[in-house]
Parts: sequence; C-alpha cells; structure tokens
Amino acid sequence: MADLQRHLAIANRRVLVRALRQLEVDGLVQRTGSPDTAYCLTRSGVELAAILLQLADWQKRRRWAE
Repeated sequence: MADLQRHLAIANRRVLVRALRQLEVDGLVQRTGSPDTAYCLTRSGVELAAILLQLADWQKRRRWAE
C-alpha cells in the first residue's frame, strides 16, 4: 500500500484506501496478500487499462497534430 501511495503521490492514505475499495467493488482490482495488503488488476481491470492506454495515446497524437 505504501509503495502505491508513493508512486501515485497521494498525500492522504484514506483517499487511496477509499479508491481501492471502490475499484474492488467495481471488479477492477483484487486484494491479495496477507498480512501485507496488496492489490492486482482483475481481468476486467487489465482490459480497461489497455483501453485507457489507447485513449491516452490518441490524446497525445491529437495534441501534437494541432
């Protein structure tokens, strides 16, 4: 959890926990590990990540085309 918080530059741990719990409810991440909490993407999360990466790439190309 701390690694994720550092990489995402989220100052408030409660905000991160709330977001992760909602992503878990939405079926995009799965909580793993014990005693340390870790998260991994579900199949749906992987599919969504691929779509979001394509969208980000499209946005970058459009910005450079203007």
